[in-house]
Amino acid sequence: MSTDKNQAVIVEITIPDGNASSVWVATYGGLDWKGSVIKCPRACFETARLMKQFNQPGVYILRQADAQHVLPKIYIGQANPMKERLNNHYANKDFWEDVFICVGDIEGKLNKAHIGHLESRMIQMAKLAKSCDLENNQEPMPPALAIADEALVANFLTKLLFVLRVLGLNIFETPSISSIGGSGEKDAKKMFSLKTKKVTAKARRDSGRFIVLANSEAVLREVDSASYGIIALRKTLQAKGVLKVANDRCLFTQDWAFSSPSAAAQAVVGGPADGRILWKNELGKSIKVLEAEAAGSTENITG
Repeated sequence: MSTDKNQAVIVEITIPDGNASSVWVATYGGLDWKGSVIKCPRACFETARLMKQFNQPGVYILRQADAQHVLPKIYIGQANPMKERLNNHYANKDFWEDVFICVGDIEGKLNKAHIGHLESRMIQMAKLAKSCDLENNQEPMPPALAIADEALVANFLTKLLFVLRVLGLNIFETPSISSIGGSGEKDAKKMFSLKTKKVTAKARRDSGRFIVLANSEAVLREVDSASYGIIALRKTLQAKGVLKVANDRCLFTQDWAFSSPSAAAQAVVGGPADGRILWKNELGKSIKVLEAEAAGSTENITG
């Protein structure tokens, strides 16, 4: 998925009942995407299913978020229409806390082949990204589409994934240093390293993500003061093959995006850590110092 980072994008969010904790309806600004995503908490499902979108064909994503920094549990499906299938999940699948309902028009309504293709691609991307615990037991093959339809569905999916990310669902994107772009000088300013007596790790800052790069090292075992969240996250990364044991340490087998420098540092050192102090650029300046300099103040700043 890629978008022009130098071009403004408008995502419109409507809250039908005016309650910020209730149902959201999001659309991507522009005439080239006639779609919408409904983000619906489970507690609002019985009311929300009366909305017209539930009677349309589309794809949906059930999610259980975890407050302990472990990956979200996800189920991706499709139906035409979606109401009956989602009613079944409401009655029989207990794990999910909210659902993202994705509908739209591709020269008319999405048809069975379109939504089957979207479902297949989204499952493939979620598996590749390894950013969730996917509940799907099968990986359906995408149905055959005409070349023109493939292009239309690909464009629809690109915009759809962007809107889902705006809504807080970032499970489809595999971080890659080659996909971020930018000049060499700008890249160097975003590069950081963390060095201890035991391990050395490298990372890159990319907007709201902090990406630990492949081949970075992490400690073999967590320290005694490590929280449940740190331990659980490292175990999850090991189970998914993102962290691989190599002699007396662990190695990142791929680039991996964290929500903050501290979350990344904690995974590397296996315990509590202030990433704004530990991650430093090639001149030895920490993120904390760089932020202070950018703000025009370096008084009483260490790290």
